[in-house]
Amino acid sequence: MDIGEAVRHMEHDQTVARAGWNGKNMWIRIQKPDHGSRMTLPYVFMSTAQGDLVPWLCSQADLLAKDWELVLPKGATQGTVAPAPRLRVPPPVKGVTGMPPMPTPAPRPPMKTEGLIPTVVAPPPPDDTPQGAPV
Repeated sequence: MDIGEAVRHMEHDQTVARAGWNGKNMWIRIQKPDHGSRMTLPYVFMSTAQGDLVPWLCSQADLLAKDWELVLPKGATQGTVAPAPRLRVPPPVKGVTGMPPMPTPAPRPPMKTEGLIPTVVAPPPPDDTPQGAPV
């Protein structure tokens, strides 16, 4: 499957991985914020080959890969992956969102400018070429 299908699976709380990743047991999931989260938006995290959980960013190779697979739950077969079936994602319901409203951010303190050197951009020099002269 491609990255789009992989994201759709993750949006349904499923875990995905690439067959082309070198490490064993590496996978990614979406973390959706809850009342105890410091994050306000969903984000993707990865389990590394060592079992550490870290934020994940997609590389160009990952973005264009066609070898994404659904990771089976641990009870199924330990450490195996299987191709995922295509999901039929229902259309969104008008006026309903899956996320609570964003909190209003706190106002930022004014930026300190004392001691900074102002940058002045000089205008370009005038064009001294006479009218009608060859360029």
